[in-house]
Amino acid sequence: MRERVRHVLIPTRGEGKCPTATSEFRLQKEVCNSKACVGDEVCIADQDLIIAVDGSGSLREAGFGILKTWVNTLIGKYKTQYYGKDKVRLGIVLFGNGIIMPDGKTVSPAINSQSLTGDAAAVQKVVNELPFKKGFTNMAQAFAMATDMFDKGSRAGAQHAVMLVTDGKPSFSFMTSQMAQQLEDKGIQRFFVVVSETPLTDNSMKGMKKWASQPWEANLLHVPGGLDMLEAAPNFWAQKALTMFCPASHSPSTEVRKEGLYGYVHVKDSGWCGSKAAEALSSNVASSNECAKLAASRGSFSFILGKGVRRGYCYAGDKFTTAQYTTWRTSDSKLNPQCNAFNRGEKGTFCEHNLNAQIGHFKIAEHGGAEGALKACEAFCLTANNCWGCSVACVPACDWTAVTQCGAIRRWTGSIVGDISQKGWSTSELYDFYAIEPHEWTPPVWFCVASFTKSTVYVLTNLRMQKRISMQWRAVQIIVR
Repeated sequence: MRERVRHVLIPTRGEGKCPTATSEFRLQKEVCNSKACVGDEVCIADQDLIIAVDGSGSLREAGFGILKTWVNTLIGKYKTQYYGKDKVRLGIVLFGNGIIMPDGKTVSPAINSQSLTGDAAAVQKVVNELPFKKGFTNMAQAFAMATDMFDKGSRAGAQHAVMLVTDGKPSFSFMTSQMAQQLEDKGIQRFFVVVSETPLTDNSMKGMKKWASQPWEANLLHVPGGLDMLEAAPNFWAQKALTMFCPASHSPSTEVRKEGLYGYVHVKDSGWCGSKAAEALSSNVASSNECAKLAASRGSFSFILGKGVRRGYCYAGDKFTTAQYTTWRTSDSKLNPQCNAFNRGEKGTFCEHNLNAQIGHFKIAEHGGAEGALKACEAFCLTANNCWGCSVACVPACDWTAVTQCGAIRRWTGSIVGDISQKGWSTSELYDFYAIEPHEWTPPVWFCVASFTKSTVYVLTNLRMQKRISMQWRAVQIIVR
């Protein structure tokens, strides 16, 4: 449940009236996280998370081993990269090493076992090697160490959070309350995983409820059966912790079903592959579904969706092959998708690409006539590794009489795309990239240029009329306008 409140700016005077604090005019509540979990959720949030692991003597060494195994199970569900963008970063603090220092006043500090990093495998290795400290539960020092780690290595745009995994027997409650308040003042979330047979209604649990971010019901996970229950079902409790504490949990299996249902795939955050239309298809789409429909109706096989201050903007993207679309749907591509299309570059590069054989040369004799050459030409142009566009200024310099050469001039809202020169992703924090499942579509007009031995014939046609091209023609060039 989340709520928003309107505060009183000017108190009532005389016979003036003001809605009460609990009226619908000043207090609104909304149920959140109401969807049922699938069971394969992973965390893909922009989150800097420090996991503080309790190594105090009350756990015993076997219990500490159970905690470490569970923490590594949990870490395996956090994705440090997804949709080609950095997501979760993880750090590890070891506490439970508490002793009174020789001065008789201070408590030993918690241990920074791993600073915030995007290398989840390295974090899991650190957790495996954590030593059992057998001290008292110096939870306040764990908070202090986490604060220091955030100050030295956190990201400005990410959520900052500390997750304490403990058996729920802290020492020095007053000091812990002070450090929890410092984290609150800095906007750092506090999550608790309490592995204890002690019920939450017990007085000893009041401190945990107070130190967790409020409301505590959404930020404290209690494993009621203690270590035995955690050991029996580590994946279940890891899934519960993730869906409770991660601000952006994601189900890969649900995404696969949606891709099959809607016919498009989310490829990359904060960037796009290939070219972007000069003009938006719309500036007020409500969802990716609406943008996908607009792009598909224009014959595009991808689209670029705005976010942030560009929310609602929808642009048509480039055309991609079925093979590329299939690759983008794989689990590896979800983490770090590859872009094999050319981006628009400076003019004058088409002829250079032509000389470098970037544009295909299809001899009529090798393809059984002009009709076969046309099909080979089209297949080449739809290959992501080859040229996607050319400049009209370069056309006269190309030799169209000896071979069939294909260089598709793409149509973008009535204008012609400029030359192409470079490979890779275009990056912007304001746009996400989606690919549409390749489908049959009819472009606006095909302008075919053909030549006889002594004369030239210009024919307007479309996809349905391609089969009528005469076998006597020596060469054909296809240009999409």
